[in-house]
Amino acid sequence: MANKKRMIIGMSGGVDSSAAAYLSVKEGYDATGVTHVVCGDGAAANAAKEICDVIGISHVTLDLRDEFRREVMEYFVSSYEAGLTPNPCVACNRAIKFPYLFREAGEDGVVATGHYARIEKYGSRYAVVRGRDRSKDQSYVLWTLTQEMLSRISFPLGEYTKSEVREIAAESRLPSAANKESQDICFIPDGNYRAFIESFRGRPIEKGTFVSEDGKVLGANEGHVCYTPGQGSGLGIALGRKVFVLSKNAEENTVTLGEREGVMKREVRAKNVSFMAADDLPAAERLTAQIRYGRGDAPASVFRSGEDEITAVFDEPVFAPAAGQSLVVYDGDAVVCGGIIV
Repeated sequence: MANKKRMIIGMSGGVDSSAAAYLSVKEGYDATGVTHVVCGDGAAANAAKEICDVIGISHVTLDLRDEFRREVMEYFVSSYEAGLTPNPCVACNRAIKFPYLFREAGEDGVVATGHYARIEKYGSRYAVVRGRDRSKDQSYVLWTLTQEMLSRISFPLGEYTKSEVREIAAESRLPSAANKESQDICFIPDGNYRAFIESFRGRPIEKGTFVSEDGKVLGANEGHVCYTPGQGSGLGIALGRKVFVLSKNAEENTVTLGEREGVMKREVRAKNVSFMAADDLPAAERLTAQIRYGRGDAPASVFRSGEDEITAVFDEPVFAPAAGQSLVVYDGDAVVCGGIIV
């Protein structure tokens, strides 16, 4: 028992992290389940504790609500207020989830989570690689992980499909086996961004104006924070034709509407770049890049356009790249690098 490698498993109480914990214990790790309470009443921690009891491992609960509010919720709200479209999962992985799991793991422990992704080594470097189940692949939100972290991370679900994971959970009699899919944004379970932002700030969102590409006023909007580039439904305005959000101006509180062609872009820039499979962009190689979670990657030429900036020029225009989202570059299934779209 003393020779077992120590492992800290991030557990949400859902089927994925439960199956990851079960598989890790089968591999012989001395495992401890850790639940970060980041919002709500902590019910997830109780569910995770029950699962750990079934598996036969210890469980720890960390109350990180203050840290999460500061690092993720504030980031989410202030980004929207600045006219951006943030991805809070990327921010959480960078500032909360993995740093606090590694703090529990200490200098030598391994961290495991229920992400659908894999890790492979390329020479002396590690990289996140797409999971076998492409429909559940989560490599897009993991590009901020450091090389030191990647050397001590396990993604037990990377080789499994979602249906196989559910079978594992059911056969192992885990209480989470029949749980529904979790929400994309844990702190907005009903998907009402507007209500959340108003509650977070303690004031109503100021209404603004819809304008055309040539500056003509088209009508009132609910406030620029309520829209995102590429949005073509739920606009609350009838113009007799299908229109899309082309851009937003936070200072003037305007939202520009236009034809679909207006949101198609070939060139996308990103800053705050982090490299994985290589320490720089490979020369003269064909790569692919992805601009939104779940949208898939597309062929592109990618190059450095600044000290901390990359530019992807796609073979074909991509739909509605949004400032604040992530641009993640792949070589095959491996993450080469990622950054925040500007």
